[in-house]
Amino acid sequence: MKKSIGLILLLFGLNVFFIGCDEPNQQPTSQTTSSSSKMSDSDLEQAIRAKFESDAQLKDAKLDVDANADKNEVTISGTVLSQDARTKAVEIDSNNATHISSCRGKVQTTYYSQEQTNGAAPFRKVKSPVYLQGDRAELNHDTGVATYFGNARMWQDDNFVRADQIILYREQKQMEGRGHVQSALYQAKQKTANATAVVPVFATAEYMKYSDPDRLLHYETNVDIKQGADRMTSSVADVYLQKDANEVERTIAQRNVVLVQPGRRGTGDWCQYTNADDVAVLKGNPAHVEDTEQGTTDGNRLTIYRRENRVVVDDGRGGQSPGRVRSTHKVNSKSP
Repeated sequence: MKKSIGLILLLFGLNVFFIGCDEPNQQPTSQTTSSSSKMSDSDLEQAIRAKFESDAQLKDAKLDVDANADKNEVTISGTVLSQDARTKAVEIDSNNATHISSCRGKVQTTYYSQEQTNGAAPFRKVKSPVYLQGDRAELNHDTGVATYFGNARMWQDDNFVRADQIILYREQKQMEGRGHVQSALYQAKQKTANATAVVPVFATAEYMKYSDPDRLLHYETNVDIKQGADRMTSSVADVYLQKDANEVERTIAQRNVVLVQPGRRGTGDWCQYTNADDVAVLKGNPAHVEDTEQGTTDGNRLTIYRRENRVVVDDGRGGQSPGRVRSTHKVNSKSP
């Protein structure tokens, strides 16, 4: 396993993303170092080894050094683990001027705990590892931005995000998924007549953004959220998580909203679903609910009480509201 890297980057510290390349038979990439005076190969090797000896992490890695002073080139073979993460790939190039590493082929990064992402990864267990992978990646050591391209995936235990592209913004405590996003990141509690069940929530969209300071998951374009037997589709959705747990507090969906529950289907322009009481408020012009048992209801604002299995027309402007209200109830016929 080989990697060429400039002496400047070694002196820079390699403490944000230090990369190890574990694929065999890889040819090293080359980067140049600057020197104000002529050095022999041996002098250059000794200078780098001296730097390794002064750094416990580099010393323990037992790296091999092959220097070519005439070409101003150094090849370093081995793997170094940082305190934050370890990244492996088939090929890795590091740019000393920009402090950006480009990784290609079977890129895999392991953060040893969720804390090491500074909260940018939307997972619950702060002490458990977080894994990322992609066909290629670009790691900016100065800004802490890591971008994974092609079949990108990030996961911790059974929770995951998949997308064409995943971007981790460590300093901002945010992440983005772009293109064919699939996620299973949080849970929801649903009460039945006799018990409370915790169900996973699956979401798909074309774009997703997580903000840890806001405890917010934002989805855009072809949003489809499945929570137990319930399903909500829309153009945009914001999922607000509880502060101390990856459990949903409420979901707000906008534009082309469709809410499907057992025996019931509602449509509108806006919907808020609150998990604490299993109540959905549906707005539209008009909002519409079809119930297999109770018939249909139309109004500017409809409140759906899931546990009580009822729909109430309440547009929030009182009984004199000019909004249209229409209800059609089913009547069970009785034999004479």
